This record gives sequence, structure tokens and C-alpha cells, in this order.
Amino acid sequence: MAKKSSATRVARHAARKAEAGLSRVCVWVPAQHAPDLRQLAERLAADRELAVGPLRNTRTGKLVRL
Repeated sequence: MAKKSSATRVARHAARKAEAGLSRVCVWVPAQHAPDLRQLAERLAADRELAVGPLRNTRTGKLVRL
């Protein structure tokens, strides 16, 4: 069996995710928010019944709607 290129593996992985109803999203965020955003994305991908709620302003503490 011939060895598959990394591009082929990535394309097959992306196709499986798309078939599962998932979309790839790439965004630039402030570094301090990256771990929280990653965790949020993982939870949303794992549980389709979850919805994103309000955000909290870190300076004022106030909640903000999306």
C-alpha cells in the first residue's frame, strides 16, 4: 500500500467532519482568550444541543449579548 500524503489525510479528515455537519472556523483572537475559545468550540462540537450564551466584559464585569 502506498503511503498517503499529509494533504490527502487532511482532506479526508475534513471531508469526514463536513459529512458530520461540522464547519471549520479559523479566527484571530487575543492570546488570553484563546484557551477559553478553544474549550468553547470543543464543547459545541461535542454537544449539538448547546448554544452560546452571553459574554462578560472583563473590565466592567457586565454581561453582553451576542
